[in-house]
Amino acid sequence: RSSRLATKILLPLVTVLLSGSALARADEALMLRIRQVHAGGTNDYELLDAARGNFQLRPPLTEPRADDLVIVGRDEQGRELFRRAVRNPGIQHAEAFDPVTGHIETAVDVQRSGGVVEVHLPDAAGLATLDLFERPAKTAAGLGSPGRPGVSVADPLPLKRISRQELNAALLAHRALQPRAGRATPSGSAWLWWSGATSARMDLVLIGDGYTSAQMGKWATDAKKLADGFLADPLFAKNKNRMNILRVDIASIDSGVTEGGVTRRTALGTVVGCYNMPRLVCPDEALTYSAVGAITPVDGRDVIVVVANSQTYGGSGGNIGAQTMHPQAIELGLHEIGHTAFQ
Repeated sequence: RSSRLATKILLPLVTVLLSGSALARADEALMLRIRQVHAGGTNDYELLDAARGNFQLRPPLTEPRADDLVIVGRDEQGRELFRRAVRNPGIQHAEAFDPVTGHIETAVDVQRSGGVVEVHLPDAAGLATLDLFERPAKTAAGLGSPGRPGVSVADPLPLKRISRQELNAALLAHRALQPRAGRATPSGSAWLWWSGATSARMDLVLIGDGYTSAQMGKWATDAKKLADGFLADPLFAKNKNRMNILRVDIASIDSGVTEGGVTRRTALGTVVGCYNMPRLVCPDEALTYSAVGAITPVDGRDVIVVVANSQTYGGSGGNIGAQTMHPQAIELGLHEIGHTAFQ
């Protein structure tokens, strides 16, 4: 079952890596970290962070979906300069597997609040505003490709409009970014597999949650087990020289993560059994991006996987992947990496 699962999930990864063209570069690009807030039946979006640099523009979504988050850049006259779509951070596609058979027991889309996504955009000349809206169901098939400069389309009213002034303020704040009081920060990192510059590789980041400072040795062992297992998979092994794997160390107050009715104080707030699904694993995405972003360049975190210090069978995929250290952890990881890299 593990071999079939790896082939099904990772075959797109091989295609992307071999093509060499999936990730284009821009002389000046923007990274926006955006959080969705769902309250009172409506959605709003908050700009958490922004950075500018010469880094990768990720490929467009291959299968547009209703409710994807669409970001449209416009000039001062309101003319469209570009558009990008990403998976809606407020919707968690949740699958529950039977650990014995490997079959999907439940598959649902969960509406949540607080989901976060990082999106890369061109810093186009004349950019004045960024409009954020959720793709209507009836136009899901028609808004998947980047827009052409100067072409107007009939879009819904934006849920959020980010002005150039707000964007510039976020860029300035990023340069002086300091850890927020009360938030855990990484104590270090180590390459588990290095094949070259992050700007030219697909970078997988493993960050543990629920490991105390006294358990950093256990975390290092667990992370190495995962990395070695991933690289032993035939598809990973064939393409390992186009990938990097980074371990990020961050200590929690308590050992283990919140599950089974027991709340534990962890660096990334991971919960096993979130949304009343026993095998769904949910880290706090804002905390995770903040921690990983503090220790990696924008180009150095293509796929992030939170590893929960738990033996319960579980995981999740999305803008950030998550898994436990169940005995089938390597198979879990391969599956969630596939969902996170190619959602």
